Amino acid sequence: MRCREVPDAVILVPFCDTAAAEALGLPVDIVVFDGAEFLWRGDGVAEDRVHLATLGVVALSAEGARDVAGLAAFWARLFESELPGFLDLSRVAAGARREAALEWLTDVLLAERQGAAGRMVSLMRAMAALRQEHEAMQASFARLETHAFLHRLSQRKLGFTVTPAAGSPVLELPSGAALVQRVPGLSVGLSDIALRISEGPARSGVLRCRLESPDRGEVLAEWSVPAARIEAGWLRLSLLRGLEADPVGLEIRLEWEGAGPLRLETAMAHPDPRFLPCGADGMPVGRHVLAIEVWHYLPGVRAPGSAKGLLQDGSGEADLPTRRIDGIELLRAINLDTLVQDMQKVQDASALLVHVMPDRVTCGILPETVGGARVVSADIMTWSAKGPLVDYAIGVLPAGLRPKQPGVLPEFPEGFHSGWVRMKPMRAGQVTLILPDLPGDAHDLYLMTRLPPGTTSNAWGWSGFSGVVMHV
Repeated sequence: MRCREVPDAVILVPFCDTAAAEALGLPVDIVVFDGAEFLWRGDGVAEDRVHLATLGVVALSAEGARDVAGLAAFWARLFESELPGFLDLSRVAAGARREAALEWLTDVLLAERQGAAGRMVSLMRAMAALRQEHEAMQASFARLETHAFLHRLSQRKLGFTVTPAAGSPVLELPSGAALVQRVPGLSVGLSDIALRISEGPARSGVLRCRLESPDRGEVLAEWSVPAARIEAGWLRLSLLRGLEADPVGLEIRLEWEGAGPLRLETAMAHPDPRFLPCGADGMPVGRHVLAIEVWHYLPGVRAPGSAKGLLQDGSGEADLPTRRIDGIELLRAINLDTLVQDMQKVQDASALLVHVMPDRVTCGILPETVGGARVVSADIMTWSAKGPLVDYAIGVLPAGLRPKQPGVLPEFPEGFHSGWVRMKPMRAGQVTLILPDLPGDAHDLYLMTRLPPGTTSNAWGWSGFSGVVMHV
């Protein structure tokens, strides 16, 4: 094996001039070319090291000068380049050779240093230009992200759902136990994971969730969810950003500490034990996978906030200054006329249909936690050119004041109602409510429509709400 430990600066001499070159006592090491390979202190040397370290070639005899021609051909064949500078001392008196060699070395090293300095200056200028371009690109992306947030051009998308199956058993997670479920679908851009809670636990305890990558052996996100935030239905765990565009396997680990077991809904039975939920011992628990939803956004990009999503540990409201109520969440609004969730969306649109009525206020009630929000806004439109003028409004009240009788709209204190905004058909608009200081308790968001005074026909009155956003 050829030696690679060669000084950073050497001179090349033909084999026949080895003794004469060593007698000069030059302040650089000597590498000898014997016609077939390079030698340093009697050992073979790797060619790439010689190529990097060689300052030049020195010949001290007529025979050595002739051998340099063979060295030049060998060098060109090996490195596809010409030899470095050549110093022929064969015709210089023996007593003057060392002085001539030192003078030549001085010129070579000076030129080398000047070239290195020039290259360093060019490199620093290129790095400065690259840094400026990088900063400009980052600023452009920041402006683009802000534009998307302000204009609500995008939202987290439901990408994969394992829906609860009729008759599938409820999985009980005892206090102090752990459960691991493999996450289905792609990891690229994953922004949320939702688990289906069968029954809300007692108001004490905490659920710790960890999103893990067994491929990388690391924890990607953690959530600590108090029992007070866990209700029957989907428990949505949100990340600030979609996962990077590097596909990895994912697992969600659940650890429950509480007065009783945590009950989770399951979906279909799965024949492969690798996809089944497993306990701390790695053994499958039952034959059914957990019911789960997987949401996605642009990989590595800060995603618009979801009103239902619980942010990962270490983040706060300021990290997501806006929280959007997704279109699918709007469909869970409670109909004031029936006090059940039977409202529909506007056909061919993602808006909640709050169809205006001729004799009363029509209202959809959205249970939301609005504590900490300062402004609530909603996009409004009557989705038919034949529709009437429609008044739109939004309001907020504590969940405890939710109507107990169908059709009975509660009174809104001052500051809890936006006032009525009148819209022509097929004209996009927005209604906004600046909120007073609200506690973090459960509240209801009221989405209301009515006909203006003196209007009696609600024909084609497909009045809808969309783009509901809470601004922190």
